This record gives sequence, structure tokens and C-alpha cells, in this order.
Amino acid sequence: MTLNICVELFYRVFFELLKYFIENWLSVLITIVIISWIANMLKEAVLMLALLASFLNISGDIILGSTGGLSTPITVLISLAIGIFWVVMLNTSSVNSLFKVVNIPIVFLAGFTWGMVTIPIPLSLIIGVMLHFRITNYLIGFLPTIGLIFFTWFAGSFICRMLNSVIMLLS
Repeated sequence: MTLNICVELFYRVFFELLKYFIENWLSVLITIVIISWIANMLKEAVLMLALLASFLNISGDIILGSTGGLSTPITVLISLAIGIFWVVMLNTSSVNSLFKVVNIPIVFLAGFTWGMVTIPIPLSLIIGVMLHFRITNYLIGFLPTIGLIFFTWFAGSFICRMLNSVIMLLS
């Protein structure tokens, strides 16, 4: 029962994001092009990517938080950029490519969600600094998948049902 409700939550998040991306395709395309260009320039400089993602997150939380709802499209675009930066940071780690491919959607959603949350903590910078250590590279390769399994197992149907209800109300 819990697994079905949590799978519905993940599908609902995916399709809501897809709906947003289709409705705002030009701004999403421009954001992806700009972020991909910056990420390709800084591909080897993980700390710079992390610093840029943290700057985007903190500035989005502080500056755009006081716009009274006008910043929702901008917040989603900033979160998209943070998710892409997190994926590029994952791809610079030294773990096996299979772990990278499996964790790309999970890490993107984690970065996207972190960009949406209005907590100005530089988590991207912390992850970027920790990527210099080999054990952290392997943990980042394994933890997203294990975290998803634990979330699905321990979240229970109540939390997934509650999140589904919130997404239905917002859409």
C-alpha cells in the first residue's frame, strides 16, 4: 500500500514538472542552455559549481522570497538550475558510471527540491567541498538510491498521501 502511494507521489511530481516545462518551454530552454554552458566551462571546478549553486539558492531564498508570489516561475527556474548543477557535480565524482546514471534523476530531484525549499543553507557548497574526499564520492554514489529506498520504506502511506494532496491542491 505504501509503495503504491509513494510511486503515485513520484509520478505526480514528474508529470507536474513536465507540465510546467511544457507550459514555459522557452524560459526552461534558455535556462538549460545558460546553465549547461556555465557547467561545461566549470566542469572540472566542482567547488565553483557548488559555490554558484549555493549563491543561486541563497539569493533566490532571500531576494525572491519577498515578492509576494510573483517569483514562482523564477523560483522554479532557479531550482532547475540547482538541479542541473547537482547532476554535473555528481558526474565529476569518481564513482562507477553505472551509479552515476542510476542516481542522475534522484540527484536532480534532490537539487530541484533543495532549490524550492526556502532554507538559506549552502548545502551545495558543503557537497562540493566534500567531493574532494574519496569516501564522499562513493557515499554520493550510493546514498541517493539508499535514501530513496528508506524514504519509501519509512515514510509510510500518510506522508506520501499528504504530499500527494498538497501537489493536487497546488496544481
